[in-house]
Amino acid sequence: KSLGSSNAIMLGMALNSLFELSVVIAQESVYPMKALTIITGSILGGLGSGIKWTAQGVYFAHACEEYIEALNPVEENPALLNQDQVASKENPLPEHITSRFAGIFACIRVVSEILWLSTTVLLIQFVKLPWGGVYTIYVAITIITASLMLCVKKDSRPHYID
Repeated sequence: KSLGSSNAIMLGMALNSLFELSVVIAQESVYPMKALTIITGSILGGLGSGIKWTAQGVYFAHACEEYIEALNPVEENPALLNQDQVASKENPLPEHITSRFAGIFACIRVVSEILWLSTTVLLIQFVKLPWGGVYTIYVAITIITASLMLCVKKDSRPHYID
């Protein structure tokens, strides 16, 4: 909680990259170290995934709230305080905003998964890149994307720790 959602996402992504790195290191290791490296990387990667997904949920909720406030600030429209409001194009209900954002997120997630899997198949089948090379690319991508989280806007509202 004290990290803030965007910093927690960055931490989760960094821990995830340790899993990919452990696969690269394990490619060059002998059996006892190979197993230890993969197990350690898996534990850290799993911890990172848990932190990242939880923080993404918090960030998602904050983004929805901020979007709703940008559409209709409460100061300008006290009717927003009434939970029985009627939804309109100018005044959507929070459920409509979260549904829209969830749909966008799901679409991006599915398309990115398809691209990741397709790229992996192309690299292994046609370029003949070994798994260690593929995971080295994964490490680079996760480090770059975690670093790009530094560019994400922080929530400046006082009731959020971000």
